[in-house]
Amino acid sequence: MCSVYLLFITGCTGPFATSDESDSGNEVAVGSYSTMIVLANKLYAVTDTKIFTFDISNTVKPQLMDSQDIGSNIESLFHYNGLLFVGSANNMFIYTLDTSGIPRRESTSQYHEVWGPDICNSDPIVARSNIAYVTLSTTNSARCFAREINELRIYDISDIRNPALLSILEMSKPKGLGLGKKKLYICDENLGLIVFDIKDPSKPVQEKIFDGYPAYDLIVKNDLLIVSSARSLYQYDISDENNIRLLSKIEL
Repeated sequence: MCSVYLLFITGCTGPFATSDESDSGNEVAVGSYSTMIVLANKLYAVTDTKIFTFDISNTVKPQLMDSQDIGSNIESLFHYNGLLFVGSANNMFIYTLDTSGIPRRESTSQYHEVWGPDICNSDPIVARSNIAYVTLSTTNSARCFAREINELRIYDISDIRNPALLSILEMSKPKGLGLGKKKLYICDENLGLIVFDIKDPSKPVQEKIFDGYPAYDLIVKNDLLIVSSARSLYQYDISDENNIRLLSKIEL
């Protein structure tokens, strides 16, 4: 699956890939499984256990500024409005950036009290304003303690030091996710692309499913939504989010 995610400027836990700022100035136009983000002249990257900060003022000779231990099973990195959200197998970490650009941990939100290193969880995060959205998806097998958890979690992050879980929506097998103007888009390995209305950001309402393929990750870039499947990329026109149109399907 890593090869698909890499197409979306992401990584599993190894090679890093770059990203650039979207037109909003607050969000980064990358897939939600990204492990590397560029903000101004800083590059932030996560591995399975650490977060790194590089000064890339000189792109030929990047300088390591800082490295910090986070925990284990780190999977994703997302930026919004000066905050870094790091997802691991069982935690959402929120970091602020100090004046030098070094991350400082503000909070850790644990998803489940009973957990283990081999739960096989996947947990990308996106955020806007005072709300963060997390999809959790596990594999039901003996190696994963025969537990299967598939859900969308909604957090109030008004107080970044004490995020509050607002609600949990059960899902089929959610993967990557992204935010449009007034919609939340979630990839589902079983169902395809699911569209939620978020007029009330704290209470997503499922509106539509674009089915027929397993969806894994996506990028929202202005009026374009790009979704990755196992062997294809789907491009949607979301200029009118009440009338989403498939523009093309690209075979990989």
